[in-house]
Amino acid sequence: INAGIQVTYPTISAWSSNGDVHRATLTFSKDALYTLDVEYEDLASNKANDITEERFTVDTTDPELTITGVKNEMPYSGEVRPRIDFSDNNYDRYEVSLTRTERENVIVDITEEIIGIIGVAIDGTGRGVGGKLIEDMEHLEENDGIYTLTVTIYDKAGRSMEKTVVYSVNRFGSVYVYSKDLAAMLKGYHKAPKGNLYITVYNADQLMENSTKLEITCDGAAVANQRSLSDVRAALQPNHGGWFEYKFELDHADFANDGRYKITISDKDEAGNTRTNSENPIEFYIDATAPVLDSVIGMEE
Repeated sequence: INAGIQVTYPTISAWSSNGDVHRATLTFSKDALYTLDVEYEDLASNKANDITEERFTVDTTDPELTITGVKNEMPYSGEVRPRIDFSDNNYDRYEVSLTRTERENVIVDITEEIIGIIGVAIDGTGRGVGGKLIEDMEHLEENDGIYTLTVTIYDKAGRSMEKTVVYSVNRFGSVYVYSKDLAAMLKGYHKAPKGNLYITVYNADQLMENSTKLEITCDGAAVANQRSLSDVRAALQPNHGGWFEYKFELDHADFANDGRYKITISDKDEAGNTRTNSENPIEFYIDATAPVLDSVIGMEE
């Protein structure tokens, strides 16, 4: 029986004999729940000992899983309502994850807050069907970002199906994402800049020419030789969906002196949206100078 539907019986091979040992092979080729009960009687009408009935499942089919309402590497400026649907004849469990990345807030888990529990109905045959519509979030600036939705379905035969969709929500203009090394420097004290420092900008629309401004200050004064600023290039990266991606490199040489650094970025897209991080700029301290002990007071011979 497969999901309540009777399937054809497995095929049995011809019998082979070797003295008093007789063999035949049953082939269970179709997905189903099988019950195997064997009875045997010899030519003298002697019956074999009763063999315990065996029940087992053959499952060669992966779970079914779809994510609709959002497409991979696509930007959304209006309603965003992803839908998850899955099923399996021998359902076991599901795993779901939704994360958001924006500026220094990298891969923030918002699964429980936004998705919660997905309802699953399991019938008497073990078939499980689940689904959930993720409602549109409030149209607030803090909800813009890069979203990663991952769903994995497992069945009792150990088979699984996983799908991931990465999409952006751009209702208020560009989404800024700081590199891991740059995010690690925020609000901290460092002897020197470390690692790969860059800002990636994602937008549903193309940025207007010459609209992007990157400003670096040290203790309130503009960095005199901003190599980073001269090297900023809003080079459109190849994309396979619908968003535009820009990468702005930061040069370590722009952070050569001790002091408090502040980095602000702003841009304007072709839809007329202006975005900036000026209210929460990138800030950190560079301090490569060792402390100096001038004197010790109060010591007697």
